[in-house]
Amino acid sequence: MPPLLAGRETVRARALELLVRTEQFHAPGRSPLILTGVRGLGKTVSLRAIANEASQRKFIVAAVTATRHTTLIDQIASTIAERIAATKGMRADRRWHRWTERLGKMNIEVTVAGVVKLGRTTPPGLLQDGRGDLLVGILADSADLVRGHDHPGLCLTVDEIQDAAEADLAQLTTAAQQLVDAPLILIGAGLPQTPERLMAAGSFAERFQYHQLDPLTPPEAAAALLIPAQLAGVYWEQPAADLVLNQSQGSPYLIQMYGDAAWRHAVPPAGGRISYLHAQAGLATARHELHTGLFRGRWNRATPAERDFMTAMAAATQADGTTPIAAIATALGKPQNQISYLRSRLLDKGLITSPYRGQLAFTIVGFDQFVTDQST
Repeated sequence: MPPLLAGRETVRARALELLVRTEQFHAPGRSPLILTGVRGLGKTVSLRAIANEASQRKFIVAAVTATRHTTLIDQIASTIAERIAATKGMRADRRWHRWTERLGKMNIEVTVAGVVKLGRTTPPGLLQDGRGDLLVGILADSADLVRGHDHPGLCLTVDEIQDAAEADLAQLTTAAQQLVDAPLILIGAGLPQTPERLMAAGSFAERFQYHQLDPLTPPEAAAALLIPAQLAGVYWEQPAADLVLNQSQGSPYLIQMYGDAAWRHAVPPAGGRISYLHAQAGLATARHELHTGLFRGRWNRATPAERDFMTAMAAATQADGTTPIAAIATALGKPQNQISYLRSRLLDKGLITSPYRGQLAFTIVGFDQFVTDQST
C-alpha cells in the first residue's frame, strides 16, 4: 500500500456507500462494483484499501485473485470458509452444521478445530451447474452466519476477474442476482475488457457498477509523489519533481517506481532534499529495471506474431501515445480482419488497450521504446 492513495476517492466513496447501506439496511442496495483499467493504475491497491475499510467496520472480508489455472468458485468457497472458520463464536451457531455440509459437497472440509481442508478432486457428479447452486447457498449461509455474530455482513473482493473461466463468471453473476437482498458485498477488479466478459457470461452483469480507473491528473500525481515525502520530513526540489511527474504521465505505478529510485540515490535524511540529479539518476536506474524486468517479461510472454504486431504498433505510435489499427495492418501488409485475433490476444494479456475506437495504445509508458529497441 502506498502511503497516500491519491486520486481514488470516488471509487472508495462508492464502496463506502455499499458498506454503510449494508450496515444500516442489511443489504448493499446496489449491484456489485467492478473496477476496470489497464495494469499499473492501482486496481489491486484500491481493492485492498476497500477491504481494509470493510475490516475496520467489522465486515468479514474474503479476498481472492482469479487465475487461468484455478476454479474461481472453489477459490471463493474455500477462502470464505477459512475466514469464517477463524471467526470466534461461529462453531457454536446452530447454522454451522448446515454451512459445513454445503462446503463438504464441494470437497471442502472444516474440522472441529476450525481448520479448512481442501479435497484434491471435485466430488463425483458435481457438475458446473451444481457448483453454482452450491455457491449461492454457501454465500447466503455465510452472510447470514456473520450477520448473526456482531458483523454487518460479508465482503468478497475478486481481483484479476477477467482471468476467470466464463462458466465461473456466469455462476458468480447468477449468485449476485439471487442474493441482492443479502448482507453480501461483491467488489471486483480487472482489465478494460472485464465488462464485456462479465456481460457475455450473464445478462445481470449489465446492471453492475463499472468504474474505470484512469491515469492520475497532474494535481493527483503531484500529491502522490510529494505528500508521502513531506510526511517523512523530506522535500523534492521542483525541477526534480517535475522531471519524475512528466516522465510518469500519471501512472501511479511509475510515480512510485521513479520516486523510489530517486529516493534510493538521494538517501535523504529527515529535512533533506531530492535534487534534479537524484531524480535523473533514479530515472536511469528505474528504466534499466523496467527493461530487464517488467518489459522483458511482457515481451517474453508474447508469441512471435504478437511481437511483430507490437513492433508495427510501436513504429506507428503517434504523439498522444495511440496507434491507428489501420497503420498496423498496413505495416504488416494484411487486412485488419486478419490481425484482429492478435489484437484480441494482446488485449487479453494486458499488453495493449483500446482507448478509442480504431486506436490502440500500450498499457505502460515507455514500453513502445522498449519494443522498438528489440527490432534494432
